[in-house]
Order: sequence, then C-alpha cells, then structure tokens
Amino acid sequence: ARFDPATNSWSPISTVGQPAPRASATSVWTGQEIIFWGAGPGDPFTPDSGGRYNPATDSWKPVSQKNAPLVTYGHSAVWTGSEMITFGGISSNEGAKRYSPAANKWTNATLVNDPGHRDHHGAVWTGSEMVVWGGSIDSGQIGPRGGRYNPVTNTWVQINASAGQPEARM
Repeated sequence: ARFDPATNSWSPISTVGQPAPRASATSVWTGQEIIFWGAGPGDPFTPDSGGRYNPATDSWKPVSQKNAPLVTYGHSAVWTGSEMITFGGISSNEGAKRYSPAANKWTNATLVNDPGHRDHHGAVWTGSEMVVWGGSIDSGQIGPRGGRYNPVTNTWVQINASAGQPEARM
C-alpha cells in the first residue's frame, strides 16, 4: 500500500511482481522508484532478494540476484543519485556492494581499507561518500570506528577512534 500524507489515507498498489514479505529490509528512494533489498521471506537468514516499485506506473521490477550481497540482515543502504550501496549485515562479510538500477547489476566495492565486517551500524550519504560508523563487529562488541567510501574513486578511508568521538553504538 502507499500512504498519502495530504489525505492521511492508504491506497492499495499492484502486487504483480512484488517481492515476498520480509523482515529487516532496507530501502532507498531514487526520485522515481523505491528499491527494497534485504532479508528474505519470513526468515532473516534466507537468500536475499529485492524489488523496485515505481508509483507513477504502479509496477514492480525485480532486483538482480547475480553477484548480489549474501544473506543480509542488519545491513545499511544509501542512494548516491545513480546507485544503491549496501554495506555489512549479519552473515555477510563481503564489504560494500553497489547496485545500478539502470543496468540491474551488482558490483563489488573495494575491500582495501574498508571498516571491517559489522552489522546494525549507522550509514549516511554525504553527497559524495557513504559514511559508516559503529555497529556490532565480529566479536559481538560494539565497534568504535568506521569508514568513508567514495564510489567515484572506489576507495575507503578509515575513521579510527579519536578523542571527542561519539560512543560506539548499534
């Protein structure tokens, strides 16, 4: 369903091609469609899938699963203006993945200097970089560092612990 805040009401949308219900998915708005990605139907540890919904045409398209992130739950996603970038998640130690809706294709981001595996972290898009901070790291402890990813140069810069930083959180 979709919600119209002007009328404070819901209306049904097409279910043709709609992905199965899921828990803990992420979504990004591209300006024309919403892209959902993440944990599969009913169980957060089933193979991932996603969908793209266009409200102007009331239609769904699938998100390619070729080279897609492995099981993702507790991951993050940002929209760059042309790609969705996902990072981390439980049971996923692949680093960042980039999804181009124009090509319906996933590509790997570099692992060099990435902030390391984590889940339930924070992530934002600055206009030029994805910034990742905190979250639960492999040992189950909350990570006191993060990283900045630039998709144009396909590079990470680590953000290490320093005086004045916020406490680690998830």
